[in-house]
Amino acid sequence: MITFERVSHGWPGHGGQVDILRDVDAVFDSGRTIGILGGRGVGKSTLIRLISRAIPPTGGRIRSAGRISWPMASIHPLLSQLSLRSNARFAAQLNRTDSAGVIGRMAEIGELRPYLDVAVNRLPRELQVRAAYALCLALGFDTYVADERLFMGDPEFQTRSQRYVEDMRGRHTFIIATRYPAIVRRYCDLAYVLSAATLTRYEDPNEAAQAFQGT
Repeated sequence: MITFERVSHGWPGHGGQVDILRDVDAVFDSGRTIGILGGRGVGKSTLIRLISRAIPPTGGRIRSAGRISWPMASIHPLLSQLSLRSNARFAAQLNRTDSAGVIGRMAEIGELRPYLDVAVNRLPRELQVRAAYALCLALGFDTYVADERLFMGDPEFQTRSQRYVEDMRGRHTFIIATRYPAIVRRYCDLAYVLSAATLTRYEDPNEAAQAFQGT
């Protein structure tokens, strides 16, 4: 479970303070798939980074239990000079899990076996994204954070990877930030709407989608 206690986050702007969150209380329940709906520029990516503990809040406290992933479609955790195999081994060591198992699962999920000994910076961008995504799933985080890029890209790979996500739902927490109500309706058990530096919780994803479309 991840809990926000009066969390604020922002930075100085030309016209004054820019607030992404302002004294927000929120609970992201374990074992559920939770949507965060927000328009362009409201701070969805920043919120995901706060949840994943990549950045600290400027006010309040975030409490969490278990291991939290990096944003699933982000290639930033990959070390560009290392091979995919070395990246997977290093990530497994950091997460104190079996490196051989992680390498095998990553190769299977991403169909990456022919590329395991190729340096990340020598791979096409599409394969880099696929590798980061597959490694993220292979590590078996307790909580996964993602944006709508999770549902984009090569259709065949997306279909296969979404099956893995479906199989993991209920045993893992997924938090998906998006501006597309259809994603929330299709995948989420509940949803928040991010607007005007506040998070509003809806137990029914359809109600969240309607509220978001009415903003």
